[in-house]
Amino acid sequence: MCLFQIHVRCDGFSEILSDEVENAELVVEDVMCHVLLNLFNGGTVEDVTVRRFTGSSLRRPGCSIQIRVQCPCLGCSLEASTKEHVQREMQKNTSLLLRELFTSVEVDDVTLSPVSAA
Repeated sequence: MCLFQIHVRCDGFSEILSDEVENAELVVEDVMCHVLLNLFNGGTVEDVTVRRFTGSSLRRPGCSIQIRVQCPCLGCSLEASTKEHVQREMQKNTSLLLRELFTSVEVDDVTLSPVSAA
């Protein structure tokens, strides 16, 4: 299994954030289930945390999203090129689907690490 840590920044409030953060987290979790199905034929969304922030003179109102997912991977010893490719695909797919929900989406960081079976 592999563990992804994904950090996303969204500028501008969407309709999802206007109600409450908990609903936004559930919607992001649902989106990530679709990403995992598309890329890995399944997986588990372990945690989604959405934090709203208000605008400053340099930044519009928005949010930061921290996502942790676990999914089957190509093996415990991923080659560097394969690992980078999988991270890029996760970043691309996450960004594409979250753009349907938020005004502006920037996937800042995607890290991938193998998880040893307990």
